[in-house]
Amino acid sequence: MCSILGMWSHSTGGRAWLVAWGLLLLGGGARAAVGDHVVQPGGLVALARAVHDETAKPWPGGLTFDEIVARPTSVRVSFSRPEGGGTGLTLLHPSLAPDDAVRAAGVAMIADAGAPEGLIEALVARLGDSEAVVWQLDEGDATGSTGAPSARGEAPAPAPEPRLDVEELSRRVEHLVKRGEPGVARAELDALDPDARRSDAQRVVLASLYVLAGDRAAAQRMIDGIEDPGLAPELMAIREPDATPEGLLGDRAGAEACAAVDVATTLRRVGREDAVAPFLRAVLARAPDCAAASEPLAVALVRAGRGEEALAVADAALAHAPDNDALRFIRVSALQQNGRLGDAIEGLEALVRGPGRKPGRLGLLLAMYLREQRVQARLDYWLDAAAQDPADPVARFMVGVLLHYQNRFAESDQWLMPLFEELPDEPRVYVYHAMNQFNLGHPDRARSLLDQAAALPVVDPDVYYCRAEVTRDTDRDLAIADFERFLSMIRGQALGNPAKEARVETMLAALKRCKASGDEVCDGPWEHPRLRGWRAPWVLPTLIGAAIALCAGALLLAVRRRRRKTPLGAA
Repeated sequence: MCSILGMWSHSTGGRAWLVAWGLLLLGGGARAAVGDHVVQPGGLVALARAVHDETAKPWPGGLTFDEIVARPTSVRVSFSRPEGGGTGLTLLHPSLAPDDAVRAAGVAMIADAGAPEGLIEALVARLGDSEAVVWQLDEGDATGSTGAPSARGEAPAPAPEPRLDVEELSRRVEHLVKRGEPGVARAELDALDPDARRSDAQRVVLASLYVLAGDRAAAQRMIDGIEDPGLAPELMAIREPDATPEGLLGDRAGAEACAAVDVATTLRRVGREDAVAPFLRAVLARAPDCAAASEPLAVALVRAGRGEEALAVADAALAHAPDNDALRFIRVSALQQNGRLGDAIEGLEALVRGPGRKPGRLGLLLAMYLREQRVQARLDYWLDAAAQDPADPVARFMVGVLLHYQNRFAESDQWLMPLFEELPDEPRVYVYHAMNQFNLGHPDRARSLLDQAAALPVVDPDVYYCRAEVTRDTDRDLAIADFERFLSMIRGQALGNPAKEARVETMLAALKRCKASGDEVCDGPWEHPRLRGWRAPWVLPTLIGAAIALCAGALLLAVRRRRRKTPLGAA
């Protein structure tokens, strides 16, 4: 596959490269940094219905309901005070909240410091005893800034633009920045209606996105005049580049400190990656059982190459929330980073074969298989699994991909092609089928498939590398742009592979020379079509090992070890 790019070894460098690609996929964005519990649309509607219940008792302290905003990890319910200013509640999934948070109606509730007494009780009474707020385990399906009314105290009048979905907008902006297109991201932000009504919480998110896209001046304009104390940590993170963790948290403790966990997302967006781990450690120092802080802290530690610490954090949090999918995935990343490949494989197998499959993880599991260099044994295992359960898409995917690595391209496609309907959001289905087609002499089909893969929500750098290979002699400008985009996505990773970057730089330089000289066919270290064209003497011996470099680009890892080992045992 296209990820067969460079030198590989069983050294720490190899492990680091695999983990770096896992982090890249889920890397810099908000959803990478936090838990994967998001409120389903029906849960937001239930909240909206409750806060607008005209038959309920008035809110304490003369409060007026302001808005509901879904954040990466939490939901913010904001109110206006009669004397001016604001206050509110933070809602977390019960498994992520500390023990002293109030739990009812499917959520854990944490009031702002200084909120009127009885605010939580008032919301509990309005929600009733049922599980009114339903959560889901999926980073990519949040409905964003609500399906809920956001007017102050009454159902909203028609807005001058469709309701802003801040989470969806965040994903798009982060995707563009990861692709090396901050200018396009800024243009998307600038295109928002400047006269549309914006809540304070929405303005804070937009400001952080402006910083991410490289426009601090626009960020400052966006948050001018905001004084809601519940948003103070996020505002400080944007306004004060040197703010300390203690300063960001102020006097918050216990559940109130846990409720501030989404400040980590803001810190990352404003370029303070080095402050994320210290901030989250400060949260945990004040709220030791705050699993909502443990998840992004473990991610930050893996980013920093501190796998042992990340594993300790994940294990401690899993003791409190054993079924937390994100923590289990982070744990796999830490295991891989610590050289425990067999344990990491077992943990990741448990996730990809369990409920709630997430795009990207199949390619990452494959990368681990290739690294252990037991391709035929794994193929035999998955052929048997597919025979036992022909409806299992995971088994059929693994068979198809492993056949690709044996250069059995037509057979591989027979297994992969039916998966487009079952795994429509999995970029690796598109990529492997595309490169099978390229090897079988159908470059136009390969190009079309890779164009589709590039439009998927999951950012996979290998899509751009593969498309550059396919278009190197037919659309050289695009190929050059794709190699540059690929490099922009992998540069600067704490666990990167400089040798691999240098090799792609060689490919890019070759294309630029060929463009300048007008060569119809460009000679270079291309991987595909497989076993044809130019080959450096070291390429073939390293084909399988180096596949990890990009296959690990699926998602960030972290999985609890399965009780039952794979039939093939640990690597």
